Amino acid sequence: MEQVEKLTSELRAIIHWDAEYWRRACPEWYETVAFMSRQRRRIEIIRDLSSAAKRGSVPAIVEGKQSTRSQFPLKGKKRRFKYAEDLAS
Repeated sequence: MEQVEKLTSELRAIIHWDAEYWRRACPEWYETVAFMSRQRRRIEIIRDLSSAAKRGSVPAIVEGKQSTRSQFPLKGKKRRFKYAEDLAS
């Protein structure tokens, strides 16, 4: 259970930093690299939490808040990509 709490805490931190990233209209290159790394880690965490839930290690999936993308829209500005999965293709 402690591992699940660590993963959810890390996922919340990723959500926080991603919200900061999305607020910037033109992020620096290193911010984009960090964002992509966080997205990869986010996928790993979700995969681990999903596995824990299937094993019954998690009593209930933690309910998340509204997506940070919808909380902090870029007003009329387009980004080159939205998700880490878009970068792979």
